[in-house]
Amino acid sequence: SFPTRRSSDLFWFHDRTFLTEQTTRDELYRSPNGVDWTKVDAASMPTTALEDLTAGPGGLVAQCDCPKGSSVQVSTDEGATFGAPQRTPIDFVGYGEVVAVATDRLVLSAQNGDTYLSTDGGQSWNVVDHATPADANDFSPARFVTAAEGWRIALGGGQVSLTVDGGRTWTHHKFG
Repeated sequence: SFPTRRSSDLFWFHDRTFLTEQTTRDELYRSPNGVDWTKVDAASMPTTALEDLTAGPGGLVAQCDCPKGSSVQVSTDEGATFGAPQRTPIDFVGYGEVVAVATDRLVLSAQNGDTYLSTDGGQSWNVVDHATPADANDFSPARFVTAAEGWRIALGGGQVSLTVDGGRTWTHHKFG
C-alpha cells in the first residue's frame, strides 16, 4: 500500500518509483508499479539528510547535505542498498548535482560551469572541465544517455557541452 505519511518528494527512475518522506529521519520507499510499496531497510539508507536522488547508467546517487559538507552514496541495485558516504568537493545546496556514469565513475556538475570526475566511487575528485561562456550564469546538471555519452547546457549562454568518454573530456559548442 502507499505510504501514509505526508511525502516530500517523489522520484521516478526507469522502471522503479522511489518516495522519500520527511520524518525524524528520511525514509525511502521503493515501488515497481506505484501501487505496492516497500520500505528500504534503515541500515541500507543514506546516512545523512537526503537532499536529492539522481539516476544514471551506473546506478542511483543519493546526494546528502550535512553540517560538515555534502556527500554522496551510490546504489547499484535500484535503491535496495547504498554504499558508504563519500565527501564531495562542493556543497550541493543549489550548486551541483552528481550522476553515476558507471559503477565507480561519478560526474559532479556545478552551476558555475565546473565539472568534477571521480573514478573511485567518490573517494577522490578532479576538475575535468570549466565551461564559462561570457553570458552564462547557470549550467544544467550533466545528463548521460549511456555510460559514455552525456551533455550539459549553459542556460542563457547558448552553449552545450558534450562528452563521449564518460565525462573525462568535454567539448563546447555554441548554438543559436
